Amino acid sequence: MVERKVASLWRHPGLVRFARFGVVGASGVLVNMGVFWVGTVVVFAGLTESSRNVLAGALAVVVSILTNFLLNDAWTWRDRRRGGRRGWWQRLAKYVAVATIAGGVQVGVLWLLSIPLGVHELIANFVGIGAGVGINFVVNNVWTFRGDGGTSEVGPGADIAQVPAGAERPNEREAPRDRGADAAETGSES
Repeated sequence: MVERKVASLWRHPGLVRFARFGVVGASGVLVNMGVFWVGTVVVFAGLTESSRNVLAGALAVVVSILTNFLLNDAWTWRDRRRGGRRGWWQRLAKYVAVATIAGGVQVGVLWLLSIPLGVHELIANFVGIGAGVGINFVVNNVWTFRGDGGTSEVGPGADIAQVPAGAERPNEREAPRDRGADAAETGSES
């Protein structure tokens, strides 16, 4: 009985989406920490500790926001992609707005812990990353990658695990667009 409940919990669509978000987030942490280290040791090495940490932290946030968006759009919320190129740019803009707020929280926590409180900057940066995760997931789930009709299901991902293998996903039902329509939409020819 307990085993069956645990097994069904792991198939819960919200948990599946959050697990994917977590995997992407973990890759983002590695990107963030790597860029932060390079920023503090190489790019901003000649600055004061406070300036070096804040600028390296900001650079790390920008790079990890971009890599996380690309992975989340392609994998975590791929079933909610709509609108062709225009939709991609809209999702990117929303994602950047949400992640910028979460990144501001990260850099603020980094500064607070590392400068006034004296916590090692890598540990402070890691704690800062954790501070932005909840905001990032919830807002992106209900706003950036919302489902059909401008709404999102209650919980973090109703449709992702409910589509049987080989079945058509919601974004696959859209009619294929021709290059001319895309060029007209963007005002350029391919």
